[in-house]
Amino acid sequence: MEEKRDSLAEIEKPFAVEIKIGCTNQSVFGGFDNYVINACRKAMQDFPREESGSKLENLKTLFAGYREMPPNQRRKLIENASRIISQLKGEVLKPAVEAKTKIAEQARSKFIPPLDSEVKFAKGVGPIVAKKLERLRVKTIEDLLFHMPRRYEDRSWLKQIFQLEDGSFETITGITGRAAQIKPRYGLNITKIPVNDGTGIAFLTWFNQPYMKNTLKQGTKVIASGKVEIRYREIQLHNPEFEIISEEEDTINTGRIVPVAITFVPC
Repeated sequence: MEEKRDSLAEIEKPFAVEIKIGCTNQSVFGGFDNYVINACRKAMQDFPREESGSKLENLKTLFAGYREMPPNQRRKLIENASRIISQLKGEVLKPAVEAKTKIAEQARSKFIPPLDSEVKFAKGVGPIVAKKLERLRVKTIEDLLFHMPRRYEDRSWLKQIFQLEDGSFETITGITGRAAQIKPRYGLNITKIPVNDGTGIAFLTWFNQPYMKNTLKQGTKVIASGKVEIRYREIQLHNPEFEIISEEEDTINTGRIVPVAITFVPC
């Protein structure tokens, strides 16, 4: 039961973020649609030969056409998917719901601060953290509950560089080489930084952003996502989103779905 619950929750993780950013297919590194399809495929392993498995198969098929849909149809598809997942949860989580009901009845005798209470009264927050949260416009417990990650990065859905195809939107990881800056004409500055993953080299390319040369120094481990363009056998990712990976993050935030939160604004 736990496996089924977790696999269903994994599917809908980025739904709210995707809707919030206008259904642009960019709430997850590697594409929101790829994430949902992959998550459905994994969840189907927990629902063998059951009606729920066929529902997940239908869901996977529907998201295969997500990129070709206009934003309004994408939103309807996500809302429909949420309803289907809610139905599936109701089918498999009935015993767990009954157990939680008993726990909730026992908790009613204990004090629970209302949602409109100041966030400092939430367990584990306190006045110091509350001041930091206020910079993010999180003032009440309700604000904290609905403070969602900016996006999710699907670091389990990476492509090796030699697998990249022209025109696709992909995510890669590797070590950066020495940056180069090219000025083909007046007013145009192109910054190119090579990334090597052991299977090939791809160039992260930015236009009129020379500061990128100092942002990604040689020997940096990075994860990057962007549209692939292949010119004269050279693989490029144009204006990619990227994140520098430290040694600690390499063991914590790779090979899984990673929420990217909005960071505290300095005083």
